[in-house]
Amino acid sequence: MLNFATTLRFAPACALLAVTLTACETTQDAHSLARKVDLDTAPLTHVVLVQLKDPSRAAELVQDCDRVLPSIEGVAAYSCGVPLLTGRTNVTGDYDVGIYVGFRTEAAYRAYVDDPRHLALVDGWRDGWKAVRMFDIVEVEPVKIAPK
Repeated sequence: MLNFATTLRFAPACALLAVTLTACETTQDAHSLARKVDLDTAPLTHVVLVQLKDPSRAAELVQDCDRVLPSIEGVAAYSCGVPLLTGRTNVTGDYDVGIYVGFRTEAAYRAYVDDPRHLALVDGWRDGWKAVRMFDIVEVEPVKIAPK
């Protein structure tokens, strides 16, 4: 049987346990939102999917993009590569090179678009393109989900 003195001695540990258990009750949504912050994603995304007239030049385009695009001021995130062949019929793979560039602000994006290095890369490859699709995506106000 616990007396009052024993109860007081264990009270801080019990309080800490209660706070810890409450913190563990986060929802899947809250966990996902917290992880999104940890991923340090750029709020403005520029995606370019390129079909080449000569698909055998894909590695060359990737190398040129890798050499030029990450060095442009304002680029916060970058990736360039070829389609991942997974055999999934619902995943579009009708391009030769995919380019992802992330920016923190619209001003950084606009500066990138007009940067002479970007323009020279585009001009140097334009004749080799069969088709190009571009997508610009801006993050909306983040959803705030309180833990239950």
